[in-house]
Amino acid sequence: FYILRKGNDIAASLRFDEQSDGSLYAGSLNVNDVYRSIGIGEAMLQSTIDALAKTHVITAHVPAYLPVAT
Repeated sequence: FYILRKGNDIAASLRFDEQSDGSLYAGSLNVNDVYRSIGIGEAMLQSTIDALAKTHVITAHVPAYLPVAT
């Protein structure tokens, strides 16, 4: 579980679940409404995946019906 804080606020959080084969499943990315549309989620996801991908296979699933925004 990764948490990005700004002062006392949780600006964003990111969760990976380890799978039985050792890979990581990107299970959740949440950005506080106050911090949306400024790239925090994208930056957090990119830097975390860059670091974890050096040692793990990472998978994720995003259903087509879910809204995805920056």
